[in-house]
Amino acid sequence: MNAELKLVEPIPEQEPAPARIVLLQPNDLAGWIAVEPFLKRALEHTTEWALDDVCRMSVEGSVGLILCVDAGDKPFGGLCIEFINYPKKRVMQIHLFGADDHSEDLWMNWIWPAVQDVARQHGAASIMGTGRDGWVRKLHAAKRYVWEVAL
Repeated sequence: MNAELKLVEPIPEQEPAPARIVLLQPNDLAGWIAVEPFLKRALEHTTEWALDDVCRMSVEGSVGLILCVDAGDKPFGGLCIEFINYPKKRVMQIHLFGADDHSEDLWMNWIWPAVQDVARQHGAASIMGTGRDGWVRKLHAAKRYVWEVAL
C-alpha cells in the first residue's frame, strides 16, 4: 500500500482579542472592586447619581455593571446599564461610562460590538445614553446629547 502523504498546514492559533467585556453579576464583590474606580470617574460628570446609589441598585439587580478588560484581563473601563421597557420597545440605557483607554480602535472594534451583543441578548431594540459630542459622532447617534443607536 503506497499512499501518498499530503502535508497539512497547521491551524494557526488565534490571538486573543485585545479587549472584551464582562457582564457582572449583582453580588460580584471582586467585580465591583474592579469597576468602581471607573464609575467613580464617570460620576464626576453627573449630578443624577452617587456611587452608593450605583452599588445599591446593582446589588438589587435594577442596574447592571459591565467591566472592560484587556487581553491580559486587566480592567480598563466600566459601564452602568439599565434595561427600560417602553410600551413599544425595550431599550438598554447606558447611565455611566468611565475608562482609562478611550482609543477609537479599541472601543469601536471590540467594546461597542460586545455592548451591542449584550443589548440584543436582553431583547433591546436600541441603546440610549448621554455623553460628549465625540461619542454622538462616533456612534452616528440619532440625537445630540441624548443619543440613541438602533440595533
